[in-house]
Amino acid sequence: MLSFLFKVTNKLFLIFMEWVSVTFRNWKKPDWDNLDHKSVLIIRHGGIGDILFISPFIKKIKTKSPTTCLTFMTRINYHELTNNIAYIDKTLNHAWPNIFALFTHDYVLFLDNSIEKDPDAEKKNVYDLFAEKYFFQALSDREKRPVLSAQAQELTCTSSAETTIGLQLKSGSPIRTPSQAFWLRTASELLRIFPNALIVLIAEHREESSSQTLLEKIHDRHPQARICNFATYSRSINDLISLINQLDLVIAPDSSVVHIAAAFQTPAIGIYGPFPGALRTKYYPDNITLDAPIACGPCFTHGHSPCKKLHNDGHSSACFDRISTADITKAAKLLLSKKRHPYYAYLHYYSSATSETARHRHTILQIIHDTTGHDLRLLSGLDLGCGGDPIVPEAVCLDLPAPYTKCGRSPIHVKGNAINLHWFAASSLDYIYSSHLFEDFNAEEQYKALGEWSRVLHDKGMLILLLPHQQRYISVCRNHDEQPNEHHKIAEFSPEYMENFLLNFPQLTLIKIYQFWNLTADEYNFLLIAVKQQKQSAPNRNSKSALH
Repeated sequence: MLSFLFKVTNKLFLIFMEWVSVTFRNWKKPDWDNLDHKSVLIIRHGGIGDILFISPFIKKIKTKSPTTCLTFMTRINYHELTNNIAYIDKTLNHAWPNIFALFTHDYVLFLDNSIEKDPDAEKKNVYDLFAEKYFFQALSDREKRPVLSAQAQELTCTSSAETTIGLQLKSGSPIRTPSQAFWLRTASELLRIFPNALIVLIAEHREESSSQTLLEKIHDRHPQARICNFATYSRSINDLISLINQLDLVIAPDSSVVHIAAAFQTPAIGIYGPFPGALRTKYYPDNITLDAPIACGPCFTHGHSPCKKLHNDGHSSACFDRISTADITKAAKLLLSKKRHPYYAYLHYYSSATSETARHRHTILQIIHDTTGHDLRLLSGLDLGCGGDPIVPEAVCLDLPAPYTKCGRSPIHVKGNAINLHWFAASSLDYIYSSHLFEDFNAEEQYKALGEWSRVLHDKGMLILLLPHQQRYISVCRNHDEQPNEHHKIAEFSPEYMENFLLNFPQLTLIKIYQFWNLTADEYNFLLIAVKQQKQSAPNRNSKSALH
């Protein structure tokens, strides 16, 4: 009876604290410039991912002000997690006896409902949201990942395995949980591509029975497969953390495992349905995110109710069934490469050479992903005039036989003129990317180039151009006492020029122009993304044109 009353009381306390978090968000709000020898109480009742989002800010605060005493209030079943965040001084149970902690600390930071009831959480990455609204701490992109330590313990389920791939079967709610049918297809395809891999089915101990059922179904298809039911061994969060730290690759839905993997730089494939993956994993360089291609998403649904539109079995969401297993295996091949892929170094590499791509690579790739849902690493495409520095290493590189500039060491695969792509069949490429090439053509050459580039793109193929605003470019060169590039042909070259020019090509639909000078004043670049649509009638040369 006492146990029942305690649970009811704590549930009421949880509801009360969620209300307090929204209503009194600014009560005892921390003065981030005056933390020395102060005590700060941070309140977030769960779950694991929510706590990990906060961890880099805790590290930042404690590093800047070592004398600050940081107390974290959360549910008692997450204390094992907070004990692995070294910068937390004390952890309190999120229960009614600790209500007096609100009055014994200098500052209180309420973070309950900081995501669930904030409309900005549907637009901004969670680390950017917390930095701007709650912690007011500037983090570098490299710092925007969980801070976590792992206890050194060997798990028998991963010992002596050449390659270990973990599949997290269940998320914290049905709407973010794939079906067993999805995991069966995924495991089967992975074992076909990686027959010697050990597949670890990640689940809590209470899910041991359902995990075993899936294991047996996989064994029916692949009798020689090596599969481990981690639910048999799992007893604690520490067991889960140790496992993720030892895996070669983890595949997980929108859940804690993706963020634990990011803390240890364990390669991860995050599959997302209700939420766009970029809102969570944007700054995880060892992560490839696959969003479910569904018309009703993203729906941003929180809570523990199953999806009403795509509900199938009451325990999972069918939107994940729309994610291609071929895309998962492509991503797995990339992340399991024995030699770490150069792409990761590129994300944090800022070349001192003249490559505009190198200066903006991270932003360009993120804009492409956020706008189209595509990751160029998984597509077949062409980088025109790359100068030895392609947008991604997988791109086919084309440049002149004797390029007038060299920005990197990557090989040139095809040597020739970018206006005539006779090596490539019609509708054969997923994308064409070029940086600071199109402005080197005169108007007639530009017309020929776009006609040829659209020819080789397949339906829904992307044209991605990094281009200069010519007058801004001249102004920046003047300010830096530099000579402008003499190859630029069009004095009025600008986003407006390109928008008008594309009217000559109805098969190309403009979907994005991103102006970099909105971010940095001393900047002249803009990014243009257009998508090829179904074949239409030939362009009308008498239509509004930038040629005249």
